[in-house]
Amino acid sequence: MLPFFGGIKVGVIIEQEDKRYVPLSSSTAFRKVLLGKVEELILLEYGEIPTEEEIRHVTEQQEDMLRHDTDEEAAAFHKEYLSALGLTEEEYWAEFKTMETRRFLIRLRAQEVLRIKMEQGIHELQIGDSDIQFEMDENNSVEIDLSNIEVQIIDEEYRDLLANILTNIVGK
Repeated sequence: MLPFFGGIKVGVIIEQEDKRYVPLSSSTAFRKVLLGKVEELILLEYGEIPTEEEIRHVTEQQEDMLRHDTDEEAAAFHKEYLSALGLTEEEYWAEFKTMETRRFLIRLRAQEVLRIKMEQGIHELQIGDSDIQFEMDENNSVEIDLSNIEVQIIDEEYRDLLANILTNIVGK
């Protein structure tokens, strides 16, 4: 698991006095990481986190499908994709795709938990100090409102690294 991902704590306010600081809420990448963490917290409280065995099984199914059920064009695209990522085939399946599959399974399970809650008339959950509100969007997917969630990056090294990255992306 990425140390940065593990360094997010829901329910506390970030305070950053550095003039280069860019609010994390303005970053699409950060909002995606936050959404992933909120979904994981929902499963810890109300569902079940995918096991390593489940993640490995789904990843192996995807690898098998790519190796046996794709045409030459798809195989060529996959090779170009690996090259762009700078990964070997083994690194892709063992590390990158495994992490991606974990996030995917967490998202699916969190969506299922929230759909069941909505069927019960519940549109808000308490996770730590934060009220997590959610609604069905126009694509029939559950959308989690991240605007009421206060965040603190508890690892100072990663907080500073993130602030520098966002500053370079967004500008001063």
